[in-house]
Amino acid sequence: MERTVFEPIQLGMEIVNKSLTPIYTTKGPAPAKIVSLITCGCNKGCGKKCKCVNTNLRCTTLCKNCQGQSCINTESIDIVEEEDEEHNGII
Repeated sequence: MERTVFEPIQLGMEIVNKSLTPIYTTKGPAPAKIVSLITCGCNKGCGKKCKCVNTNLRCTTLCKNCQGQSCINTESIDIVEEEDEEHNGII
């Protein structure tokens, strides 16, 4: 069985100043649909004592004791629904 040898560049490395360094991802930890389901919970509003704020998460509609639309720690997420391949206009 023949061994496949990969070059470091093919494995997520780049050459910087004549040294190999890893290429860090620019993508988020998960898709926005999943991140919006993460809940933390604010005990008394969404201020500095909010667990969401302290863990660098945005408050969602699932957060406990969140102030809803007046919360300053929310972010609008545009959810784009994917079309079914079966229903792409071809009959």
